[in-house]
Amino acid sequence: SVSAFLLNRSSDLSLVSYDINSNGNTGYSPFYKQEGLDKITVGPNVKELPYCIFWGSAIKEIYVPSSVTTVHSSFVNNCPNLKNVIILGATPSSVDNANTLLSGSAEASKFYVFFPDKYKSAKNWSNYADKIDACCEIYSDLTYSGEGHAIGYKTDFPIVLENRDTETTEAGTYKKRIDVTYTTNGYNLKYVLDYEYTIKKAPLTITANSYTRSYGEENPELTFEYDGFVDGEDEKVITKEPVATTKATATSGVGEYDITVSGAEAKNYEITYVKATLTVTKAPLTIAAKSYTIRQGEALPKFELE
Repeated sequence: SVSAFLLNRSSDLSLVSYDINSNGNTGYSPFYKQEGLDKITVGPNVKELPYCIFWGSAIKEIYVPSSVTTVHSSFVNNCPNLKNVIILGATPSSVDNANTLLSGSAEASKFYVFFPDKYKSAKNWSNYADKIDACCEIYSDLTYSGEGHAIGYKTDFPIVLENRDTETTEAGTYKKRIDVTYTTNGYNLKYVLDYEYTIKKAPLTITANSYTRSYGEENPELTFEYDGFVDGEDEKVITKEPVATTKATATSGVGEYDITVSGAEAKNYEITYVKATLTVTKAPLTIAAKSYTIRQGEALPKFELE
């Protein structure tokens, strides 16, 4: 049986000959009724997959390289055993019709691509949104740590991503060229994947300190504390100092008043503020009566306060 076949005959497969049907169109694939054919790896020189190229074959899995920019809508018609079409280009290939991509093929047939959302929104691919999935999940949920990161990935196919180390430790959005290798049917094929990733700012909490004072007193110096610095960093990385404030003044009545913090800036930190409370209590007040001395029989004086 045939288990592997590398299509690399020409840039447009024009040298591959196959039958012409009664309508004058290409009718049967060169792989038509080759029951033992399980996998095909399309070579890196191929730019187009024409009409009915895999029509009527027993193919189960097809690898389509990034060089292919155009596919005919019937290129995998009537493939009853087809399971996976792995399209390794990051940009959706053009397709001439939206309704016949998988006509007559297995119900479970699916397209696996690097960026499913791009394909699902692309012209003539959107009809197959439920048939499009990721051939490789790339994990780039990165947060600033003061150190470098490696972009992770997971795939069920023989795809290897290399050169995945980030080129900066700073928070921000960057573009990365990741080397992709896929090894199928004994062939090692490579290309470069343009990928955009983001290093998120690390969370930093600034919490105000609470205070208690008496009515009539001036506010104490309001302070705060940091929590969340990474990699041994401290408040020296703060580029704009925060300020703690309260609406309470010396003449504000007894009660509780918010102490808030605001205004801080730090390049690699997403800052959250936690407020505190200034509690104003009743001021101590002493009322003293004057002392008096009288003789027996004298009228009582008018009592007064000191």
